[in-house]
Amino acid sequence: MTNEEINAAIATACGWKYEIRRSYRETPGWFHPNGITLCEQLPYFCNDLNAMHEVISTLNDHEQMWNYLHVLKGIVAAHFEWEEFMCAWSLMNATAQQKAKAFCITKGLWKE
Repeated sequence: MTNEEINAAIATACGWKYEIRRSYRETPGWFHPNGITLCEQLPYFCNDLNAMHEVISTLNDHEQMWNYLHVLKGIVAAHFEWEEFMCAWSLMNATAQQKAKAFCITKGLWKE
């Protein structure tokens, strides 16, 4: 998936909607889940750890959290055992891109 496809998939999963709203003129854009805020561009999830922090906080049950960590480990620390310090270090220092990919895989959004 391209970064743009990843961003759109994450945004949609988090409640963002791409719409053309009509008032006095047509206004295309991404609307925040609050339904009010219009953005011409989405947050750049693949490059923004703060945005990914908000996205990851939407994982709302232990099974999703565990699946996310398992997928992220496979991306950043596959060659380490869970108990190893470097595994934990790799998970903590994952890039926004790695976290975005793990989120998409966890949510079943990833396309090869």
